[in-house]
Amino acid sequence: MAKGTFLILVTLLRIVSGADDVSHVSCKGNNTASGVLPPRVLSMVRLLSDYRHNHGIEAIQQQVKARDFKAVCARKWIRNSQFGLGCNLVGNHFGSAASTFLAAVVLDRTLLLIGDADIGTSCEGSVYHKTWTVTQSRLEPLLIEAGCNFFRKNDDYKNALNFVITNPETAKKGKSATRTCGYARSPHPHLIYDDIFNSGVEAFATNKFLSPSAKQRAAVLFSNPIPGLARFESYGFLLRALFGYTNQTISMARAALTGVHDQDGTQHVQECLGTSTLRLRHDSFFTVGVHLRHKSTDEHLIKLYDDAAEKGISLILDKHGHKHGSTAAQKCVLLVASDRAETIVHMEAYAVKVNCIVRYIRRDLNATVTEQQKKDGYEETGPWSAASIAMADLFLLTHSQYFLGSADSTFSFLIGDDVAAHAVLHPAFNTQEQGGVGPLLWVNPVNSRLPADTPLHLTWAWASQTFSASGPYVVEQFYYKLQQSTKDCPFPPSGDH
Repeated sequence: MAKGTFLILVTLLRIVSGADDVSHVSCKGNNTASGVLPPRVLSMVRLLSDYRHNHGIEAIQQQVKARDFKAVCARKWIRNSQFGLGCNLVGNHFGSAASTFLAAVVLDRTLLLIGDADIGTSCEGSVYHKTWTVTQSRLEPLLIEAGCNFFRKNDDYKNALNFVITNPETAKKGKSATRTCGYARSPHPHLIYDDIFNSGVEAFATNKFLSPSAKQRAAVLFSNPIPGLARFESYGFLLRALFGYTNQTISMARAALTGVHDQDGTQHVQECLGTSTLRLRHDSFFTVGVHLRHKSTDEHLIKLYDDAAEKGISLILDKHGHKHGSTAAQKCVLLVASDRAETIVHMEAYAVKVNCIVRYIRRDLNATVTEQQKKDGYEETGPWSAASIAMADLFLLTHSQYFLGSADSTFSFLIGDDVAAHAVLHPAFNTQEQGGVGPLLWVNPVNSRLPADTPLHLTWAWASQTFSASGPYVVEQFYYKLQQSTKDCPFPPSGDH
């Protein structure tokens, strides 16, 4: 990554309602020759701005106020269904919401977020959804007034067209579901789509069933030229437009970054590209985020992950030109999150060896998984599944310039999304100076088919089409390929799926 300082000067014009709006943010500085975001990124910003203008809750309220009920009832909707918006298993919940949002933008449908009450019940005041979003609780009174409430009864949900359906033919082959053929061009008024692992790339990036205008919108969202980064950058922008962090979460991250972030007393937090970010001292520090998801307390597996983390961090440090004992102006900071205390302790010891410092959200490293966590099914997330800590972990690691994540973790995906989106502010990622290499590095999950002493695989970019049999596998890709292989693809039926 190119070194040197860069200053982000932010001009934020707020709309009358006070809502954060990514479209009105101009991130200026020396990150590009022209001093502004590159054209392709500005196109993405404008696309999301236009979407919110046409499909946000204010647009619906204005139609109802004008008694244009026909326009309200003529809207086409898309919603999440499998997951709500809670901060328990947040990678699944927020990842699926971003997928639904992506489909809404590409298909030009009004996004309806269900499960918004989960933010209040499970997020412990750590995060909020942006005021433009259309949630079920805010939408229902408007639809009732317009006389076209589609979403009051369970039957209304059952009649929606889901992207993934049970298919007898694929079930015979050991697969329980497949893509709904022709889903992307269906005229059905109510669609469902909320896959995880950023599967929108498989679903929409090269979907031959899209209309020309939908293909154009998809091209804007997936415009990053560096292989693998479009998958994450697009979701990063979408997530920033959907959710924000509260002062509680920001304060926890600020405490962890004492001495690393700007201490000017007036600009601890900047608004850029739709989210809050602490202003780091890039002239003195560069940051490497590390999130390791173990799922198992087996000592041998923990060692495998630790060894892989060391290998990955070493690659990143070498790429940045950081050497042990170096007196370079920039100091290495490892931002660490994990579901195991052993990993955090190991990272602190390893950091000394490579001349880095470790920062993480403080917690009780002697804590153990509670009986309630086991009862609720969250044992695999470790002893710190409390939303306040998990969301602070997420916010802290979004300040990474490089990121080492776990390829089987949806939580790692959320971090990678934001890191990829934030990378557009740095000159090295607005050009091809990286030689096609982006800021993300992945540790693949342990594969039971390989010998126990096989090192975990590391790859510089998520590119699912090039994964070997030993790598992680995005199940949605298989379903989408089944749709692509269908020669005759009429509109799907609009009945119960």
